[in-house]
Amino acid sequence: LVASKADGSQFACYTIDGRLLLWRAEANQQPWQFQDQFFGTFEYSPNNSRLAIATNESIRLFEPLTGKELDPILADARVVDLDWSLDETQMVYCQDDGSLRVHVVQGNRVQKELPMEGSATCVAFVNEQEIVVGDKAGVVRRWNGSEFRLIQEMEAPITDIDVTANYLAIAAG
Repeated sequence: LVASKADGSQFACYTIDGRLLLWRAEANQQPWQFQDQFFGTFEYSPNNSRLAIATNESIRLFEPLTGKELDPILADARVVDLDWSLDETQMVYCQDDGSLRVHVVQGNRVQKELPMEGSATCVAFVNEQEIVVGDKAGVVRRWNGSEFRLIQEMEAPITDIDVTANYLAIAAG
């Protein structure tokens, strides 16, 4: 796994021995690293001020330049994917039990648990109210704030979803 800040000034990569390394691109230096045997996924916030790292039953938040840990988000199961809202006030995440939650970052509380019809594997915010979800059965749905609508059915589990202003990318396999 690799993630980078939107401006390309820093990137993070997950190593085979369970470490998350952060690098400053312009200086080719490693400011800090994180290690956890239950490491899952990670994502920079849209304005690059925070890095969310999913571990066993929690999402740990850090300031990426200093490594200072902020208040963690507690989950009920292992987090397999997460995404920040564009305004960074919310985070959506799916857990290995298939559940899907929207979390308010400030105040550190679950805003809602979404009623999934499958076992969620990946998530992405489209905007502040809409979320795209992929599942183990290969189905991609869009949550419009009140219900799920089918977008696509694939022949393999959905492994990744990426949303930009111009496209929706889906990886399956």
